[in-house]
Amino acid sequence: MRVDFIRIKEEPSEFELLLKESRFKLTLTNHRDNLVLLRGALTGRLDVECFRCGSDFEIDLDENFEFLLSCGVYVGGDQGLDVVEQFDQQIDLDGIFSSEIELIRSDYHSCLECS
Repeated sequence: MRVDFIRIKEEPSEFELLLKESRFKLTLTNHRDNLVLLRGALTGRLDVECFRCGSDFEIDLDENFEFLLSCGVYVGGDQGLDVVEQFDQQIDLDGIFSSEIELIRSDYHSCLECS
């Protein structure tokens, strides 16, 4: 799902995406100067790999996050939050969702047998 930057106003816009057993609920709010504040929660279940034995198992997801989205290349000072650059005047919600999932998958997880 793609959302045009111009459609994001000061009132929060709510979105929800689903992928298998994972749910991504978020709000987008116009922050300032081509920046949009994204606040979200990632819940559900996710298949991950044990870093010790390599077996697959499921974990529960309950992650909250917030960061800024920049319309184009970000040129600015420290905002106190991570800034994710988006191009083509659009916010790629599917891409952000996939990135957050992959960040969790790339962490070190250990199954019950290896814990």
